[in-house]
Amino acid sequence: MFGFLVRWGIRSAEKKTGEPLDYLRELYADSPGTFWQFTKVAKAAGYRNKLPAPAFHVARIVAVRIQDCGPCVQTCVNLAKADGVDPAVLKAALARDFATLRRRSCATCKTNSPRRTAKAPTARRRANSPHRRNSRTWRRRPNN
Repeated sequence: MFGFLVRWGIRSAEKKTGEPLDYLRELYADSPGTFWQFTKVAKAAGYRNKLPAPAFHVARIVAVRIQDCGPCVQTCVNLAKADGVDPAVLKAALARDFATLRRRSCATCKTNSPRRTAKAPTARRRANSPHRRNSRTWRRRPNN
């Protein structure tokens, strides 16, 4: 039963990405347990919560390009196109044209800087952390 569902899921993922996923079929045939562990990691790798699509896909393309795997980079580009990322942003990411990338991604994300976009969640978390609130409380000493 699971075999049919896995093959169906792989076929639908192939249609979505436009790339063959034969390695997933082989992985499931050789070791189903490893396949299920891989799907958990793949799901976590695709999580972006409130991160804008251009920033997420540019980071993914740059990371995959470092490994220099042509089909994997093409898969990331296809997923970015399906997610509605501007083709100019994708071209800049692939050409490592950081000036154009900075202008395009900032206009798309409606922020001043991709760095601020990346740092914003951690800054908010630090400001509201219980440790920071407690440290402010303990710093106040009564004047005796």
